[in-house]
Amino acid sequence: MTDTDTQNASVSLYRFLCQNIVGTEEQVKSLRIMNNVRDNLASHNFTEITSGSFGEGIDMRGSDLDIMYVIKYAESTRHNAVSGWLLLSSLIYKTKQYKKTLDILQYSLLKCTSEKLYQFRKLSNIHHELLTLYIFRKMPVARLCKFLLLKCIDFDQNSTLRPDEIEIEMSHPIPPVVFAHFLQFLCFYHLNDTRQVRNSLCDLQLTLEENYFIAHGFEKALSYYILGVSFQLIENFDSARQAFMQSIELNPDNENNNAYYRLSLIS
Repeated sequence: MTDTDTQNASVSLYRFLCQNIVGTEEQVKSLRIMNNVRDNLASHNFTEITSGSFGEGIDMRGSDLDIMYVIKYAESTRHNAVSGWLLLSSLIYKTKQYKKTLDILQYSLLKCTSEKLYQFRKLSNIHHELLTLYIFRKMPVARLCKFLLLKCIDFDQNSTLRPDEIEIEMSHPIPPVVFAHFLQFLCFYHLNDTRQVRNSLCDLQLTLEENYFIAHGFEKALSYYILGVSFQLIENFDSARQAFMQSIELNPDNENNNAYYRLSLIS
């Protein structure tokens, strides 16, 4: 095949792609502009950027949609990998993208494994064995903490990442696995998936029963409060009342436990 034949074949292929698959140059340009306008008009507390091939103006059958989010502020720089993913899931949840939130939560929960370190939690034999491994002994402390340490989810007082179902007064750190299952419950609740709502509630209850990444009584009191809120949402008031009472038993400070207020609404 000569250079002329190759050039002609390339031009023919280009025209075929423009007319049948990708779109003309003007169509691609128009779609790119439309994406930019939509991103700029999005009324969120963060910047939304349509990216990937669709963001470049190419709308092909079977291609996925990539959207990047740029948070316009930083609530804290003290987050490790898992807590960062959980905060991201809360951000996506606030935009009502429940299925995407569930995907992130599923990935996050896979990282909440028993070998992770947790504040106020005694080291187990597994932890001692891990920390004696050569790869961890040579790892810088900051990187080691990011890799092994699991932190609570700590919202600022005026945080816009906090789910609306939790009162603004609740500024206490939330155990990570408890928060993940609670957010799962909220997603399934809004998706009207009754079966998964029950399953996520069972996961949340099991987390409390096993004290899974719940270090002390104050965290458990907050966890029972969250369980009570969950039952209250589905109008299971008997179970909600029981959960709030367990929260109060663990943390009887009426100025520092919203379970008192919640309990007054259903008593």
